[in-house]
Amino acid sequence: SYRLCKLPSSGNKKSLTEQCFQKIPLKFASENQWIQYGNDKSTRITFKANYTTVGTTPKGSQWAKNPIPACNTVDGGFLQLDHDCHTGTQFPPPAPGLEGYGDNIFDPIDSN
Repeated sequence: SYRLCKLPSSGNKKSLTEQCFQKIPLKFASENQWIQYGNDKSTRITFKANYTTVGTTPKGSQWAKNPIPACNTVDGGFLQLDHDCHTGTQFPPPAPGLEGYGDNIFDPIDSN
């Protein structure tokens, strides 16, 4: 989760410390996560988030599980010929089609 630290009255950002940020962990704003393709809000798929506070630092902070599972192969699907997880996923996906890395060695997604 995100954390806050109050800016000192001096306004000196260099005086902000990790110790200060660890005092104010924030909680996630919703129990849901969503994924959306591009700017088209009609493609948004919402699902229940998976958060934990167990084992987190600082105490009271939250971690969110990456909701999109990799394929259940040794390489997670990166060396497959396509984007589908034909042999299954490492854990159940939150919705149909939300699986794998989205790119692979044979068909990388162009980031330009």
